[in-house]
Amino acid sequence: MNNNPDALVGYPKQIKELGPMPKIPKNGYEGYFYRFTNLDKLKYYIGSRKGLIKDHYWHSSTCDEFNRDLANPNANFKFEILKVGKHNIMEVIEDEMLRDVKAGQNPSYYNKQSAGSPKYKRTNQKACKQLRDDILSGKYKSKTEEKVTDLIKFIEEDRFFQVRVKLDEEKIIFVANAVDDDIGITELCQIVILENRRNGEDVLIDGNHTVRGLDRSKHGKYTFTHRVPEEIHKSFRDQEIIVLCSWLNPVQKFQKTALKPIDTVEKVLMGEIENGVDVKDESLYEITREGGYGKAKTTTILKKLDIEVATKRWRRLTGRTVIDYTVGTAKKDLEALIASTKNSTTMCIHKTSGMWKADDWMNEIYINHLDSEKLNLVIYVTHPAPTMSKNWYEEWQNGESAIERKKIKFWLDSQKKGKKGEEKPYTLRMTDMPYDVPNEL
Repeated sequence: MNNNPDALVGYPKQIKELGPMPKIPKNGYEGYFYRFTNLDKLKYYIGSRKGLIKDHYWHSSTCDEFNRDLANPNANFKFEILKVGKHNIMEVIEDEMLRDVKAGQNPSYYNKQSAGSPKYKRTNQKACKQLRDDILSGKYKSKTEEKVTDLIKFIEEDRFFQVRVKLDEEKIIFVANAVDDDIGITELCQIVILENRRNGEDVLIDGNHTVRGLDRSKHGKYTFTHRVPEEIHKSFRDQEIIVLCSWLNPVQKFQKTALKPIDTVEKVLMGEIENGVDVKDESLYEITREGGYGKAKTTTILKKLDIEVATKRWRRLTGRTVIDYTVGTAKKDLEALIASTKNSTTMCIHKTSGMWKADDWMNEIYINHLDSEKLNLVIYVTHPAPTMSKNWYEEWQNGESAIERKKIKFWLDSQKKGKKGEEKPYTLRMTDMPYDVPNEL
């Protein structure tokens, strides 16, 4: 809370308090999500806006009560900026909060609508977590065991969700052996079924490997399942079921084999992105955190997926394929170009606009400089995705990366003196490599 008179300078006198200001990202923001609170009535208005906070835009409400209350010079309002960031993400946050509190029908809100107009919808993580917890608590566990010969039909008839990219044969064998070692005890098996999910048929969402292992075992004939009624899951989109699958971790006894969890996380996140979720949306980090992944690992995965999505879109829209300079002929050609550029007065390095820091560049420059005191520097820049070319020039000249450019120039300026103290001018030339070629027929 901030009701310091100095902080309120420039605000209308009806606003008696300000909320704490969120941290502004280094690369700026497009919009913000805000809230008014009538401190006398304890009534709220929430909204999002594209633009800067300092513009002093207030709201676009058509609610007569709100406009009258806010226009009262004796009113007591609190104003808060709750989030800043990309405008499309702010719209999503606004929509979710309006829905969560049912604002249009809630007497504690001035808002007339119970939903916004976002560009995309995020996974309802609250609902996914609740269903996961209910399943793991045994709420939907069947009263009687089911035949494995009936359960394998889910696989044979393609009535299952598969969150893993590939089947893990080692895991299937492990389940079969574990059940046979216990002479048919299957109490640790976790098999989840959604009733009436597709065209009136039940669907398996967790236990794909387990059912295959049971079917392959000698003694695994019957097992309990978790059956979720239609009225519980019918509001879940398929992508939300995929997220739920990724959170339904197998019981520890069946986790002893080497799996490919990265593939699973990538598939879940790609599903979100393909459904329109912005790659910068914090909800993606929340999804992976539930699966046991930290922010650093998730950031690495998202950067990879962002490039994949951008290159696929570029290929579809332009009929051209983005060049991957890390493999094959393109890599060899780039290495040959660098080698041919180097001479007695010139050093040459390659960097990507996807991820770079001046410290890395200067280290390579320094190594070359120590060997030959070369002061002509050529840098070949490759772009993992077409959009990175535009972003690169904007950042290099004006953005956060301009600081990195100044670091390099400052360092090179410091190296102008030769061994005998004479001035030795340097040159710095950056050359863009082509980032695409026509699609092959």
